[in-house]
Amino acid sequence: MTGQRVLEQVLRTQEATALPGFDVDRVLRSVVEEARALTGADAAAILLPDRSRIASEAPELHAESSLAVPLPRSAPTAGALTVYARAERRFTAEDRQVLELLAGLIGLTLTRAALDESGRPLRPAPAR
Repeated sequence: MTGQRVLEQVLRTQEATALPGFDVDRVLRSVVEEARALTGADAAAILLPDRSRIASEAPELHAESSLAVPLPRSAPTAGALTVYARAERRFTAEDRQVLELLAGLIGLTLTRAALDESGRPLRPAPAR
């Protein structure tokens, strides 16, 4: 069933990012929640270099274990998709594969959001 759920998330994300004026926050939250659900984690988050994050429920979770995968290099910003568990547990190789695929969707979503109407990438805001 996990493979089917991953495929469904891929299709939902691709469909949502193809729409003009899509809601990037809604799409990212959907991917983060699916990362949590598919890995059996207690919480999940996209962590970005500016210390911002897009998280599933339980953002103040005290985690005993976590698994993080980087966003793809093609994404307009660096970052990581991370899942957390309250109890000590070992995330599996399958969990890592799921997160890598979902991180790719996050990269796609962020890239699509960074495009202006002419199709050229927007320049990132200068660091403060």
